[in-house]
Amino acid sequence: MGRLGISEIFILIIIFAGITAYFVSRNSSSTKSSSIAYLLWFLSFFGVLGFHRFYLGKIGTGLLWLFTGGVFGFGAFIDLFTLGNQVTQYNTNEELKEIRTATLSNAQSINQSKSINEKVLNLSYVETGNKNSNIEPHQDKIEKLKDIKKLLDDGILTQEEFEQQKTKILG
Repeated sequence: MGRLGISEIFILIIIFAGITAYFVSRNSSSTKSSSIAYLLWFLSFFGVLGFHRFYLGKIGTGLLWLFTGGVFGFGAFIDLFTLGNQVTQYNTNEELKEIRTATLSNAQSINQSKSINEKVLNLSYVETGNKNSNIEPHQDKIEKLKDIKKLLDDGILTQEEFEQQKTKILG
């Protein structure tokens, strides 16, 4: 057992940084940490190997950094000053994706609610044969049910109170 040479230390650092980047990127949280990004920048020989870029999901520039030595060191040096903003930009983009997904989900549930209302109105029309006789009371009930459902969703009513109110409305 002899001393570790420069090449062995270099290989160990690369393996350690690669394993760190792999496990950190598998984190269930979609947000990234500036501290981890700077640690990876440091472990990849001051950004020359580009591990921090892989961590931020920038695979193309990560490969460019890896094969060109951080664009001959210039890109790695610039990353020292811009890495915090890169992490912030990544986290902002992830939050926007979550907001878009939630918005689309809400829009779909609103469309489903409208579809249910239309079915209820059509059903009351078919049952009575007269469009005006039963629609208004049903619309009033639907609106009241929507109101108490919103109160339930907002946490103002408990499930038990909601059921009582629903029974009272449906009579």
